[in-house]
Amino acid sequence: MSFSRSTMSIGAVLMAATLAAPVQAQSTVVFNSSEYKSDVKHSYLGLVHAFNRNLASDGLLFRAMGSYGSYEYDPIVGTHVDTDHFGGEFGLGYQVYTGGMRFAAYAMADYQNHDREGLDPASVVLDDDWGFKGQFEAETAAGSPVYVGLIGNYSTAFDSYWSRARVGWKLGSAGWNLTIGPEVMGLGNEDYDQIRYGAFVGGLPTIFSLIFGGDSKMAISAGYADSTGTGQGGEDSVYVTTSSSFKF
Repeated sequence: MSFSRSTMSIGAVLMAATLAAPVQAQSTVVFNSSEYKSDVKHSYLGLVHAFNRNLASDGLLFRAMGSYGSYEYDPIVGTHVDTDHFGGEFGLGYQVYTGGMRFAAYAMADYQNHDREGLDPASVVLDDDWGFKGQFEAETAAGSPVYVGLIGNYSTAFDSYWSRARVGWKLGSAGWNLTIGPEVMGLGNEDYDQIRYGAFVGGLPTIFSLIFGGDSKMAISAGYADSTGTGQGGEDSVYVTTSSSFKF
């Protein structure tokens, strides 16, 4: 009887200690993304770091991202263009949590390089360019049953822009906190404009999280891209995007 009581007492103490233990704040998120559509491929790798070492609170942020990709197309009959491009951005931002939402804004330096083989007289996006890039983000905070996410940026380098709106419903399947819903995107530069209509699934566990644990999630989206202009937009086609993030 005394052994049983001792065991229960030890268990109660351990549980109380576990519940009382402070949750470790996360200061940095590393993210990556890859997207594919007809004759167009892009990959991105970046990070965001909170100077106050807590991504879940108001504060100053540092952001950096690098990108690499390729695209090819036939601007006129008998002419083929093949382009490799890479770029990078870095700068500071600030985020605020209020009313169940997270808002963030960044001011960054942006570099883009388009290394082309072939001739396209209609294209002005060629070689390299430096510019100023601004980005704005708004999304529902963790705990909301419905996810709403808005993100948009503009760079003076080749007048590039990228924007996305998502609305998702959280299913909470088997502790994965899956989010499923539609997405709409708008992107382009001086050569092209593109609108994408699709759907996404977020909150998927990554192989890393399944093996080692930790806060690592993945999202997959797919849909149809409608392009006008020339260059990087490519032909109208289906697109597929995969992305993942790891917080620590």
